[in-house]
Amino acid sequence: MAELVVLTVAHDVESAFEVAAHEWMGYDAGLTHDQIDALRERREPELEDAIERTAWRTAIRLLETGDLDDAARDEAVGALGERGLVELVTLVGYYRLLALQLRVFRVSSEEYRGPRLPDRA
Repeated sequence: MAELVVLTVAHDVESAFEVAAHEWMGYDAGLTHDQIDALRERREPELEDAIERTAWRTAIRLLETGDLDDAARDEAVGALGERGLVELVTLVGYYRLLALQLRVFRVSSEEYRGPRLPDRA
């Protein structure tokens, strides 16, 4: 779930370095090429797991509005638990902050030296 949220943030804030670093990690954590493509295109990925769907939808709400209304918060707590929602909010906030730092200091995706997303088989 964490890499799903990180990639959602990275694409939302257009952080090329974060995308380069986390696409492979997301793939390694179980995201498919189709799901990664959906995140790139800023559309909802097909997720079988209800918890992951709620995490993605909650992250999108946070990115769009900076808050959750009572219904969205209750839905997130119901699926993720209170601790899980705290972790999700922290991920969104941290990776938005990191993206800002990367942008200000002009860190590009070319500077990422780790593994890259493998080509489709």
